Amino acid sequence: MIKRGSSKEIDTLPVVSPVSTATVVSLEEEIIWKKEELDDMVKEGEKEILKKEKEIKYQILGKIYDVIREIAKKEGYTVVLDKSNVLYSEKSADDLTEKVIKKLNKEYKK
Repeated sequence: MIKRGSSKEIDTLPVVSPVSTATVVSLEEEIIWKKEELDDMVKEGEKEILKKEKEIKYQILGKIYDVIREIAKKEGYTVVLDKSNVLYSEKSADDLTEKVIKKLNKEYKK
């Protein structure tokens, strides 16, 4: 704390030079520009992530569909339906889910 009349402490305070209004405005504009630039970079990064997620998803689904086709052909199925798309069935349907999961696990543990 500075005591009145203490010239020793006043001499140690940093000297602050006045900043012009033009400088302040220029710095504000630069900050706004850099924020917009950063926002654009974030958007581009998010687009790249979504693109990569989509690629990976299609690779995984492609492999799953290949395994389903392989099992269906091997076991003589002519039609394979997703459970969520079957509204009604009188017969108890064969469920290939466990076979597909086992085959995928076996292939990816190599």
